[in-house]
Amino acid sequence: MVIKAGDLVTKQYFIVKGCLRTYMPDDERDREYIVQFAVEEWWASDYIAYYTNSPATLDVECLEDCILLSIQKKDLESLYLQVDGLESFFLRKLENAFVAFQKRILSNLKETAEQRYEEFIRQYPTIEQRVKNFQIASYLGITPESLSRIRKARQ
Repeated sequence: MVIKAGDLVTKQYFIVKGCLRTYMPDDERDREYIVQFAVEEWWASDYIAYYTNSPATLDVECLEDCILLSIQKKDLESLYLQVDGLESFFLRKLENAFVAFQKRILSNLKETAEQRYEEFIRQYPTIEQRVKNFQIASYLGITPESLSRIRKARQ
């Protein structure tokens, strides 16, 4: 576990090697809601907790052996002052992440499960060999049985 719900989050993580998932556990319903998979050259954290200094509501977990680089929030802010263009670089990364999350929300509201699966495969072309089917189904907001039907229809 990289981050556990309830933790104070002062770092974000860059994935050099491996695959992580960010999810919200729901112990009352014995479910979890996967928010993100993160693979090589992606960033992961509980950003609500990171930016608001509130306890984490998400878990971030390694799904395979990983090499991660982490940076403390205070160190990143110090680097912004020392390295020209770094703050702009991170701003662009944040903008791209915001756009991706908004697209995902709209997709969940508007698109069929089949369309969401197609977008998932486009966004994560090699992920199906790295994560479990029930995790993909959770990310897509469908049951594992629905995922199986969608895959079968694509063949």
